[in-house]
Amino acid sequence: NQQQHPARRAMVVELPAHAETRRNRFESVAQPGNFPGQVEGDAGEELAGFSIVELLRLADVAALLEQMRGDRGDDARTVLAGQGKHIARFWHFGTRVCEPGLAGRRAHFNCAGWGASPRRLARQQQARQICACCTAVYGLPPARPISFRFIREISIPTPIRNAIALCAWAALGLSPAAGQPAPKRVEAATLHPAFWRARAELAATLRAPETATLSAARAGIIAQVEFKSGEAVRAGQVLVQLDDGPERAQLALDQARLEQAGRDAARTQKLIGISGASRAALEQAQAAVTEARAQAQLDRANLAQLQITAPFAGTLGLRNVDPGDALQPGQAVVTLTARGPLEVLFAVPQTEAAGLATGQKFAVSAPSATGALTAAGHIVALSPAQDTATDARQAEGVIDSGAALLPGMSATVRLATGAAQPALALPSTALNDDALGQFVYALQPAGSTYIVHAVYVTLLGTEGGVSYVAPKGLAGGERVVSLGGFQLTEGERVTLPAS
Repeated sequence: NQQQHPARRAMVVELPAHAETRRNRFESVAQPGNFPGQVEGDAGEELAGFSIVELLRLADVAALLEQMRGDRGDDARTVLAGQGKHIARFWHFGTRVCEPGLAGRRAHFNCAGWGASPRRLARQQQARQICACCTAVYGLPPARPISFRFIREISIPTPIRNAIALCAWAALGLSPAAGQPAPKRVEAATLHPAFWRARAELAATLRAPETATLSAARAGIIAQVEFKSGEAVRAGQVLVQLDDGPERAQLALDQARLEQAGRDAARTQKLIGISGASRAALEQAQAAVTEARAQAQLDRANLAQLQITAPFAGTLGLRNVDPGDALQPGQAVVTLTARGPLEVLFAVPQTEAAGLATGQKFAVSAPSATGALTAAGHIVALSPAQDTATDARQAEGVIDSGAALLPGMSATVRLATGAAQPALALPSTALNDDALGQFVYALQPAGSTYIVHAVYVTLLGTEGGVSYVAPKGLAGGERVVSLGGFQLTEGERVTLPAS
């Protein structure tokens, strides 16, 4: 190959005796043909899969590189003389040909890196005038992208550069006069002593105090429907009237019989006074009156069953019938829901039931399209036994429903369980997280500014945007960063708003 390219030289590198041991580490990845030159000597085919950088590592040529950088003119072969048996001769072909030659002879061909000073090397490397081989040998950083060099070479007038710098300082909160970042502005809050009780969130169902599905007691044809869907009604108001013609006629007949029996009984009573009737005749007449009265009452009861009335005051649902429909006994006509405080039914697990008692307060919330609907309530009844199937105790509470919560809604009950424990209350926005846990930034006065110090805390719970932490490392009354803690680091200086 040197006969074909006499201008090119090769650097002779003697490999140490332990090269074969290191070669075994690369056998799994070395593939024939990866090495772009030739290897001669006893190494031969064994080193044919190595790149230049691998061969340099195998030869341990740190001392050789020092001589190459210093350009002292010493023969590179003398550095490694007598340290091994295998001699490898190689060269590298790239877009810019580079052949490492003997030290001091500047045998790199078409490469601007050989023998250059460190400053010139860096400048030529950024201009991509140094080949990959010299980049690896001299340990140079990779060249910047062309776009970066293009931007760097743009000439910008000094006034414009100053304006750009001032805008950058203002955007980053820096002070060009001070030469260091200005203190960041944050908001602070004071820790307040409080008490915290563990909370349990339980699934619940809302129920009206009274609800009924109205239906007919007897079969019949609907004569009149005297209500509208969604109407508020009073107790006893007639809602549906069935055809009652035959029943009314029967009542009139039995009422006439009752009146006749009454007259017969009165006449018999007078005859007894003048000895014209027996005592038995009087008793028979009185029995006839009683029988006629009972029959009349039965007729009135039958007439009442042909009317559907509201059993209590409330609001009707959607009606399911119309005049002329034939009703069967038990057929649903409309639902009626009583107005008043809603009832809340929920189950308390065995692990949360300790200390549960009637009168205990709770908060209830139900989802809606405009946000959660909330209300407060208290427990009014507890089941005397625990459900073995669910390991829970049934509870019933009462809330003030207002106009938002409706019967039948699914809701969530937040109930305090366990004993109260001391805590510190602070805004939830004051808490920060990292790999070690949650912490707050405590403010230490330092003249007109403050120095922040991270204090790790144990979060007990959160309710309504307020977090409760254990009073460990904090005594209460301290001021902590409530907004802006995400941009701070330990020991940084901050300022607070003037207010």
